[in-house]
Amino acid sequence: ILPKMTRLTTLDLRDTRMDESDCYAVACALKILSSLMSLSLSDNKFGEDGHEELAASLQHLSHLRVLQISNIGLSPEAAAQVVDAINITRSVELLDDIPVARFGDGTTYELNLNRLRLHPPEGAMISALLSTRLPPLVTLDIRYNFLGDGGGIALASCMPLLKTLRTVKLWNNEFGEEGSCALASAMRELTGLECLHMCGSKLGSKGGKALSQSMQGLSGLTALRLWRCELGAEGCCALAEALDHMTSLTLLDVGHNHSGEEGSEALCTHVQHLRNLTELDLTGNLLVTRGGALAAAIKAQSQLELLDLTECALGTEAAELLCTTSLPHLASLTRLDLPGNGFGGSEEVVNSLASSLQGLCNLRIINLLHNHLSEESAATIAGSAVKGCDVWALEVPLALQAESGGKPVGQQAQGKQA
Repeated sequence: ILPKMTRLTTLDLRDTRMDESDCYAVACALKILSSLMSLSLSDNKFGEDGHEELAASLQHLSHLRVLQISNIGLSPEAAAQVVDAINITRSVELLDDIPVARFGDGTTYELNLNRLRLHPPEGAMISALLSTRLPPLVTLDIRYNFLGDGGGIALASCMPLLKTLRTVKLWNNEFGEEGSCALASAMRELTGLECLHMCGSKLGSKGGKALSQSMQGLSGLTALRLWRCELGAEGCCALAEALDHMTSLTLLDVGHNHSGEEGSEALCTHVQHLRNLTELDLTGNLLVTRGGALAAAIKAQSQLELLDLTECALGTEAAELLCTTSLPHLASLTRLDLPGNGFGGSEEVVNSLASSLQGLCNLRIINLLHNHLSEESAATIAGSAVKGCDVWALEVPLALQAESGGKPVGQQAQGKQA
């Protein structure tokens, strides 16, 4: 089949259970695919005997820009032979846990090591690669590995050499406070950074302060995700002050950081200065009862498309302020999440929310689960939403779920049960 696809540009054959006996057939097909720009052969078992045929076929792929051949049973020597055979100017790959890179002049590219289950020793090895090869990386993606403090410190040491980075994704790497703090301090070197994702890092208040100091020089930052970073009240207060220097932010996610009243108030006060936000996630933070600062912060976001205030303990007064003074100004809003705020017992809040929804013509999803809404209140809200909007409002009894085959049951805008 493959030789007939002469215009093929991307071929992904990862984890297809090929072995040495398949290598010759694949190599013959590759020689004909001269338009190929991206080739993925990772997680097969070509072994040592197949690498020469593979290397010979790659010489014909003059347009190849991305090659993935990790975990195919090559020794370091065989891997080097394959890489040397490639007629390309930019390629980054992890070959059987051995980082190999070839870089051309004037090109930029991404290093993606997402979900490779790396551990601290590999973190140090990747750090060595980044420190010695000096590629013009624009994206570094090391999400969902197990680098720990050791890997975090090793990565932090090479950040000053990667000033071309625009996006850094470090989610869920089990960084402790030491590794997180080292990375947070190192971010100040990346003055061109636009997106920083550190969700699941144990920054704590100390790391939060270090990151906040670094971010004061990152005026071009547009996306910041710090979900579950254990910032606490002190870390959130420090972050809040740094927001004044990041007026270009379009995405801010600081959910589940135990901000408390003091940290929540500080965040809301300084979010008011951010006028370009399209996504705001404050999940699980706002332990407030009056909500004046929150209402003012939301009201200032005229371009907001997604707002998540799940489990923020808003209470009736804060919810009433949000519905009457903030939501009517969010004409661009497409999704609103307010689960777990317990305001369903207030008829005033229900009516105010229903009234505000009528003006949100772009709203497509509103989630009000776990707010103790009665069927009547849920129907009132659903009936006020624009046509085509999905309204999740009722906590469905288990018996009703069983009748629906276990599927969620909610109220749609037309008042009918889904």
